[in-house]
Amino acid sequence: MAFGTPATTPTKPRLVCLGTVEKVGEPKLTEKGVYFRLPIEIKGVGNGRDTRFGLLYAKHWLEPNFDPEKENDGTDAGRKRQIVYYNNIANKTGKAALQVLAGEKFDAMADHIQANSHSPTDVAQAIAGAIVGQAVGYVLKQGKDEDGDLTDFYEVQRFFAATEENIARQAKKNAKDYVVTWA
Repeated sequence: MAFGTPATTPTKPRLVCLGTVEKVGEPKLTEKGVYFRLPIEIKGVGNGRDTRFGLLYAKHWLEPNFDPEKENDGTDAGRKRQIVYYNNIANKTGKAALQVLAGEKFDAMADHIQANSHSPTDVAQAIAGAIVGQAVGYVLKQGKDEDGDLTDFYEVQRFFAATEENIARQAKKNAKDYVVTWA
């Protein structure tokens, strides 16, 4: 008798959801000690799924006069740090996770963090003050495990501002390839 092979996980559709930021948890240093991971809980609206997102940041990114271009020192690790910064904190398009989650409060929140002590707890409190209660749009994709195999779980692919214009655009743009959970 042969050993069985693991069953493959069926492919799930991407979900376009609306929700409200419900909670910001305590930051934890990642295993390699490079970043802090700040857990953010989002409550889905309507048929939207509740989700958790781990915002990554390095302490020096929050200091006055930080230049993300200097994060890329030409090494693979430097390029990766720069990409993590642009995906999580801020970028020129305004579509980094924290920019979208904080919305119009982003600049005031950033100024507050830079002007005050930014211990991990202080940072979490400042971010929570800016994002808890904020409406947000998000796209969920099927997660993968360490080997690249599909899992039964969803993870955040990206965020978008939950404005009427963006909601209408997302519903129209994604209707073919995604499941729009509020339509």
